[in-house]
Amino acid sequence: MNLSKPPVFSSESKDRIFKAARDQVAATVLRVAEPDMARSLGELASLSVLGAFVSFKKKKKLRSCMGYLHEPIPLAVALKEAAVSAAKEDPRFYPIWKEEFVELDMEVWVLWGMETVAEQGEARIGAIEIGKHGIQIQDQNHRGLLLPGVATDYNMDQRTFLEAVCQKAGLPNDAWKTNKTRLSRFEGLPILHHFLWHVSESSVPALVSEFNDFGMENKPDCQLSEKYFQLKKSGNPDQKSQSGSGFDKTTVSELNNTDKIPGTVRQAAVAGMFYPASAQEQKKMLDAMLEKSPNCQPPVEASAVLVPHAGWIYSGQLAMDVLCQVRIPETVVIFCPKHRGVGSRWAVAPQQYWDFGGGQLENNTELVEEVIHGIPGFRGDEVSHRQEHAIEVLLPLIARLAPQTRVVGVVLGGGTLEDLREAADSWAKILRRQKSQPLLIISSDMNHFESEKRTQELDSLAMEALETLDPDRLYKTVMENKISMCGIHPAFLVMNILKKLGRLNSVKRVGHTTSAVSSGDLNHVVGYAGYIFQ
Repeated sequence: MNLSKPPVFSSESKDRIFKAARDQVAATVLRVAEPDMARSLGELASLSVLGAFVSFKKKKKLRSCMGYLHEPIPLAVALKEAAVSAAKEDPRFYPIWKEEFVELDMEVWVLWGMETVAEQGEARIGAIEIGKHGIQIQDQNHRGLLLPGVATDYNMDQRTFLEAVCQKAGLPNDAWKTNKTRLSRFEGLPILHHFLWHVSESSVPALVSEFNDFGMENKPDCQLSEKYFQLKKSGNPDQKSQSGSGFDKTTVSELNNTDKIPGTVRQAAVAGMFYPASAQEQKKMLDAMLEKSPNCQPPVEASAVLVPHAGWIYSGQLAMDVLCQVRIPETVVIFCPKHRGVGSRWAVAPQQYWDFGGGQLENNTELVEEVIHGIPGFRGDEVSHRQEHAIEVLLPLIARLAPQTRVVGVVLGGGTLEDLREAADSWAKILRRQKSQPLLIISSDMNHFESEKRTQELDSLAMEALETLDPDRLYKTVMENKISMCGIHPAFLVMNILKKLGRLNSVKRVGHTTSAVSSGDLNHVVGYAGYIFQ
């Protein structure tokens, strides 16, 4: 089926498109056999389209949005690519995980009709119809695209919409007026439902089983029972994991098999998504970061650093600015938050090597063994680290600056302050026995997914508290102000370790930035900070 005129989609067609995209997302997240997209879509599969987008919102805030454009392209191909990308490849966010399904709304866009706007200058305003057209702008080095729904979601008029797409492309706000830019418009169909809408009709058995196991009623409007929602928040009381954190039956089964996984290498999970996959492209970006970094010679002696862990295009430069200023010793220990809902609550990576696509770094397995056997609550758990990006994105930077360094990776899935203080005491005892002190790295972004103005305000509060060198004050400030600093528990733990070692004496702020600098999106912003502790 090809498009000779704008398509008309029946209610049944819209339903099939949404369910096909949802099932592809579910299969990607659950890591089960992919559904047959062509079969799910039927005659719609061969419909020639401009592309497709899949986006998620969580509590009305953007959680992920990715698309695939390649006109003409069969709908089945575009929809699959967009669904997979949205599930795990948006560099602004960590991958979707199954425990979030109950909180997600999903919107699917089918796009068609890309055409160049012939008008020039101010006349381009009249060529755009709000609510009908999406727009794309490009020149030789920049390109930006906004879906039709962006203008209606944010009550934009034509001028504001055109300025916004310029920001998205990294162009001046008035670049849409110039003859040097090519402005195009297109149309699209949005299909919006809760992610679990009509879940009983999913072609992914694991998805249906996941929710039927908890007695979920598969109602068309997806009104989840209070019993089910509480189970997902607290864990099935009859199916506790070995760490006592209350994961579901699937996770418990995976946890119980953790020690049987043979591999000696922690394989790269987000190469090609959060940072380039090839050694050549990694080197190119690292060279550019180092060229922009401050004079890093001679490096200073540091006890710890705090660095961000988003995609390199958003926070890689700040992470490099921090790491290149400190002497990196024989071992670094990276403490990061737990972004994925699988594995042990507190986990040390047990493999012998860390792979990052462009190379490998060795793990300090001797220190890992000391931690596993000497600190209650910490397990050597491959599962917890398998898809975690917050350590991996830093590995190429460390390898570039100190290729002989060994890396210990630690994931923290929360914990009480009392538990963390006790863990800090045990960590300090182990670190005192080391021949040389490792550099402790706190991997953390700052506030998440609020406006640029609000993010700046909340990040300032958190940074002021951090600069007092009082971990209790930092924790209290973050919690009382509801600052979504993902690495608050790693920061609290590391600062307490340093206090016990007598190595928390001063702190230097290297910088602060937000995702808006790269994305141009001022409404869904993530903050990033960089610090050196001595």
